[in-house]
Amino acid sequence: MRGKLDISGLKRVLARYPKALDAEMRKALEQHGLYFRQKMITDRFTGYTGNRNQGDKLQNRSGQLRRSFGSEVVGGIGQSTPLTLAVFSQGSIYSRLQEYGGVIKPKKAKYLTVPLDDALTPSGVQRYPSARDLFNRYPDQVRVIKVKSGRLFIVSDGKPGSKPPKRKKRQSDLVWLYQLKKSVKVPARLGFRATWYSSDLVADRVQRLNDAVKRASARAGA
Repeated sequence: MRGKLDISGLKRVLARYPKALDAEMRKALEQHGLYFRQKMITDRFTGYTGNRNQGDKLQNRSGQLRRSFGSEVVGGIGQSTPLTLAVFSQGSIYSRLQEYGGVIKPKKAKYLTVPLDDALTPSGVQRYPSARDLFNRYPDQVRVIKVKSGRLFIVSDGKPGSKPPKRKKRQSDLVWLYQLKKSVKVPARLGFRATWYSSDLVADRVQRLNDAVKRASARAGA
């Protein structure tokens, strides 16, 4: 006895499958890229308490770093490269420094001017363009002092631009604006790579790609 197996249906499925898989995988990678971006924003920026020394959160001052996270799906069928998800941070000069850490030193001046609380708004944005600008605008009010520890600070007799007190100047009248430092060490704390390899992201990738395979099979007629 002889039996015959008609594989014409299988051939049609296999012919349609690569295109279906490319489309579904592309969709899954795009969604995963958006999920990664949201995790970065939520885990690294949301919930900042106002303590600038808080190690597990980053302060969102201008929003530039938070907006820099993105993703793009490239390659695939008809392209010269395999289907790939690229996640990145672009448009921010701070991202690499925040990810790997490093030491900042002044390029032209002798000191860095590190803003203190009185020079910042409640959201952490600098109130003044620069320390130099304050010296130019209020030369009789802004000055540099050295404390007993030897550290240097830029202070103002009262709020910059306000009318100085008539009584003899007291230390309590000083507004502490900037600390002068020869260098500032920035810790590695962005967590870009750590977030990508976290258990949540790995689980999400596995789930989305498995679902994409199932959808592609159904789409091809399997």
